[in-house]
Amino acid sequence: MEADITKRMVPVIERLDSLTKAPDNLSEVIDLTAQNLRYTGDFSIPLLEELLSIAKRERDQILNDDIVCLLAEYGISSCVMQDGTAVGTEVVYETSQKDKDAELLASWLEAQGYGGVIKDTIALAKGEYDHDLEQFLIDNGYTFTRDSSVHSQTLKKTLKDHILAGKEPPPPEAVELKMFTRGVVKPGKKDKEF
Repeated sequence: MEADITKRMVPVIERLDSLTKAPDNLSEVIDLTAQNLRYTGDFSIPLLEELLSIAKRERDQILNDDIVCLLAEYGISSCVMQDGTAVGTEVVYETSQKDKDAELLASWLEAQGYGGVIKDTIALAKGEYDHDLEQFLIDNGYTFTRDSSVHSQTLKKTLKDHILAGKEPPPPEAVELKMFTRGVVKPGKKDKEF
């Protein structure tokens, strides 16, 4: 069974490699590609961005679908190719705070004991933020703005750890949380040359 999956996985990995590694003869490949496409114009940024977009979509198809489905078909979570390349899956966590209730997120984080990941800023020349300072400003009639935010990578790691600990996710009104499985390819170790 393992020989069968590795046989089927080889072209998938080869295609991924062709998308993610620059060939040694890159300038020759560019010239040949332009000739094969019969492209006579200059390479422009929009043209190159579209080509990059196409390659990224194909890469994502391989990582997000092809590898995951092939491993699932055999009922395994990983395999090692003959050249030592390890192929497996990982759960990816994506978060988005766009158009979400920042105050609700801050309250939820504080209630869960993650208040330390919140960055609070009051627009003052100098000083540290704390609740006593804010109350002092309010009591004394000062005008100020307060901004609370959480760095996106910090939030992603915090929520990943929270979910892995078996706890409930935050409310969807506070943050968008997506979890999906993606393929992972780790090249085999090549013999070191001396």
